[in-house]
Amino acid sequence: MSSVGAYYGAPGGSAYSGSKGLLEGLVPNLSLEIEPFGLRTCMVTPGYFRTSVMTPGNIQYRAPNPLPEYTEINLLIKAGCDAADGNQPGDPLKAGALIVEAVRGPDAITAIRENSQAKLKICDEWEDFASATNF
Repeated sequence: MSSVGAYYGAPGGSAYSGSKGLLEGLVPNLSLEIEPFGLRTCMVTPGYFRTSVMTPGNIQYRAPNPLPEYTEINLLIKAGCDAADGNQPGDPLKAGALIVEAVRGPDAITAIRENSQAKLKICDEWEDFASATNF
């Protein structure tokens, strides 16, 4: 399971988004490595679904040694999660039914497309500079 979170940053989401970004790079390569053995991979990259993951009490806001420099950002992150709770656009029951056929959440496709287009723009902007080291 990947996540739309792999395609953009969010304060407080570094570890989560980073782990999902890792999967986005790992799974296509793993697929090539295991294909000769008749094995396949499947990666689901869903968008936001209305689950209880952000319900107060389910998401934990704690650090072993909280730093006062992070108080403000931590309050903003908590407020964002509280605001998102119960307002996610996706229906998890519908997603569960579609996973059997391979889920393609519309908000996930939009995020992946926008992220890919932004990366292509960077490639276009830096192509001449980056290739200046070629023989």
